[in-house]
Amino acid sequence: GREKQVLVDELGRVEKELERVRGEHQEELEMMMVQIISVKGKTNQAVPNSAEIYRKKMLAMQEHYEKQILELVSSNQSMGRQGDLVEAGTPEPSTKKKKVTFAPIVSRAQA
Repeated sequence: GREKQVLVDELGRVEKELERVRGEHQEELEMMMVQIISVKGKTNQAVPNSAEIYRKKMLAMQEHYEKQILELVSSNQSMGRQGDLVEAGTPEPSTKKKKVTFAPIVSRAQA
């Protein structure tokens, strides 16, 4: 009966040790699982978030530049229209002026 008792005690110690190791491993596994879950959550959130932020910045920049381009085009067109009006309006007086003012200067230079 004594050997049996020794074996039972030994078995009990081994089972306790196994239980303790299992418990430690279980804690480690749970901690790892928690870390994995949190990392997965972070990466799943972080990737779309940073991509979303980047996309929004790009859209904002695009809108900003499109507005600037439209402003430039419209101001260019209005300048162009004014220029056309000025060019269309000025050639006659300027050519008259040239005829009027150049003739005496040329004749003076010749004289």
